[in-house]
Amino acid sequence: MNDYSEEILDHYENPNHFGRILNADKRAYDLNPLCGDHLIFEVKLENNKIKDVKYSGNGCAISQATADLLIDEMIGKSFNELKSINADYVLKLVGIKLSPARIKCALLSFEILKKLINSKDIA
Repeated sequence: MNDYSEEILDHYENPNHFGRILNADKRAYDLNPLCGDHLIFEVKLENNKIKDVKYSGNGCAISQATADLLIDEMIGKSFNELKSINADYVLKLVGIKLSPARIKCALLSFEILKKLINSKDIA
């Protein structure tokens, strides 16, 4: 695992946002079929802003750490504010050069964010 930055390893080993929100207002799930990584984001809203987000699932250090990093960016914002986040932004959060297969791992959380933004459903 020496190809990973200390920040990625820290978010993987000591995540800030891993867990569940049982009374979530929104939920979204996605899977990376190439490697089997899968994540669920559960969101709690307050006054149309994201009060809390937790993620659960399994995957490599890149997919798990990116989820934690992206959630740091989500908290306190509305879904409308999050529309400006794109794939390049998420890859910059990761902070290391990734192979094409690892890019898919890093963007798994971004795909979930897009589902949350576009969802009209409440969990």
